Amino acid sequence: MKKLLLVLLLSHHAMAYLYSTGVDGKKLRWNGSRTNINLYANPVDQNSLNINSDDVQAAINEGVDEWNKVSPLKVNPVFTSYPPELGAGASFRFSNNPAFFGKGVLAITSINYDSSNGSIMSADILMNESFYSGASFTSDKSSSSGPVAYVGDVITHELGHLLGLNHSEVHDSSMIYSIFKGQHSIHSDDKSGIKSLYDLSSETGIKGKVLREGHSPVFGAHVQAINLETNEVAMGVFTEEDGSFEIKGLDANESYVLFMAPMRSKANLLERFTTVQSNYCGGKVYSPSFFSKCGARHMGNAQAIYVTQSEMVDVGVFSVKCSTPAKSEYLVQKLDESADAAVVHSYFEESKLHTTFTGYFTESEIKDGTDPDKLILDYSGLDVGAWGQLYLKVNVSTRKLGSAIGLNLHSKRADEATSSSYSVSSDPVTAKLLLDYEFSRPLSSLNSNNIFELNIYPQELTSSEKTEIFASQKSLTNERSIYFISATIVDSFGNQLEAFDDTPYEDNSLCMEGDAGPGSKAYEPLSNVSSTLGQQQGMSCATIKDAGEGNNQGTLSFIFGLIVAISFFALCKKGNDSFV
Repeated sequence: MKKLLLVLLLSHHAMAYLYSTGVDGKKLRWNGSRTNINLYANPVDQNSLNINSDDVQAAINEGVDEWNKVSPLKVNPVFTSYPPELGAGASFRFSNNPAFFGKGVLAITSINYDSSNGSIMSADILMNESFYSGASFTSDKSSSSGPVAYVGDVITHELGHLLGLNHSEVHDSSMIYSIFKGQHSIHSDDKSGIKSLYDLSSETGIKGKVLREGHSPVFGAHVQAINLETNEVAMGVFTEEDGSFEIKGLDANESYVLFMAPMRSKANLLERFTTVQSNYCGGKVYSPSFFSKCGARHMGNAQAIYVTQSEMVDVGVFSVKCSTPAKSEYLVQKLDESADAAVVHSYFEESKLHTTFTGYFTESEIKDGTDPDKLILDYSGLDVGAWGQLYLKVNVSTRKLGSAIGLNLHSKRADEATSSSYSVSSDPVTAKLLLDYEFSRPLSSLNSNNIFELNIYPQELTSSEKTEIFASQKSLTNERSIYFISATIVDSFGNQLEAFDDTPYEDNSLCMEGDAGPGSKAYEPLSNVSSTLGQQQGMSCATIKDAGEGNNQGTLSFIFGLIVAISFFALCKKGNDSFV
């Protein structure tokens, strides 16, 4: 019998959905005709963490409800003081067995599966009640910060593993390997992952190839589709060895922009990604960027891609960028405080009601906080007379891009004497800062008044705020502090007057960047090797052991771990240790 031990660490730090796969690449999922599984849960089991059993039950029910809303396979919690033995079904329990937990490990999910088809045979969630690492659980969602983890954040994450999902790099995804405030609520990326895993995704979506100079492929680039209506990352994927990507299952009749970033923490993802490289810009890592058209006039404007019910939109080549693309007018006003505000959209010139814009703040600008980016959205060329009351709707984003800054924004219409102010808010339940937001401004009945000036000030975050929002500041935040704005005109009911759509789409074949050369190949593990992968926030360990026993099913085991990283932890088991 072969036993595979895989520990994927989730730390108190902040990731495209990935399936859990076996050694041969088969997806791990609960198969057969079953539509539900019983999760036998012991919410106390000599729990020494002073978490009330009622609170644990409530957190389990909360996490189960989150996944049951979207998963075709329903989880039915059965609370009992006598759950089945490990490996005998689906279970939840507390444990202080040091064989399962290294320092800082919050919980693990152990999965037994049939290697012939990837069918999950049993899954066990174990919560660490020993916790000699200095971290602790809490039942208070608003107190989850630093070394203290809300128990529901951990449980919802582990339930995703139990269903067959691996880790993600989409910010706010419950399947990010690092614990953060609000992880008890699943994200659109989690929903897409579970639907795709159980073959419920449609074939609608966006595909293309991430390449660099010489049409050289980029393996492991993180491509995300951001829904321009909801202002959320709908789904993220990593590119294959040839640079190709397919984002399937996007909601039809919606508009999206594509955002690409280097893989942030390959040590916490699937083993095949351990060979991924990102230093394609003269030895430096390529920049996060949006899919834009070539040419100076399109710098900083992401192409809006409209997805219909019957197609997979092929956008062609998406080139890496070695710097943050920005309009020349915008750069002038950043370098010269006396310069006029940069006109980033003019309806008179472009005849479009919608636009997108990408800007950035330097470290010194963030620390100073008093020098704004000055932008103009000019809709004076729009005849509003026949429409009734219209509004300018603006979405502002930093969080989903991995930028650890807030934005304070002041908006003034041409006929107004004072500005309207907008800033980050706090989640009413967790008290975590919400960096991304939207606002609306009424248009004037006099066309010439509809010129809007936006003054955007960076807001520096404290270390504790960054930890609550991103958790893994060093590995998963964007050092360039870029921000993204989308704007469009809506009616009094919030309906867009036109869809975000920049057809005909143009690929980046004529504006390639990055060093040419061969691409990296996926790591293919041998059947009897062990490897150790480490990073500052945690470690990902894979050990394969052949016990010398025959077995027709080829039963293997996965163990997923969730950690709180408050120091560097060496968690790999050595020798012939087996955890099942």
